[in-house]
Amino acid sequence: MQSHGRGRTWYVVRPLGPKWEVDFGAGSSPFCYASREEAEVVARSAARLHWEDRQEPAGARLDLPGEHPHVLATYGRGNGQASLRAG
Repeated sequence: MQSHGRGRTWYVVRPLGPKWEVDFGAGSSPFCYASREEAEVVARSAARLHWEDRQEPAGARLDLPGEHPHVLATYGRGNGQASLRAG
């Protein structure tokens, strides 16, 4: 999970060897999953729960080496963005 000031909190999926890691942020250890699909579901769910519990903008993001981050889902308004976007 990454947060940038008053912006959105991100739950980040990234490859880690043959597995896929989800970063849940400071105070929590990243957790690895066997498939990218499973990791993406977990990250989206964590972002949605963050929004529902705290009413703070959150999102899930896929970070692949050598590429720009791919937004998987956003929840709540942050910097003028829509209240929900999932892809």
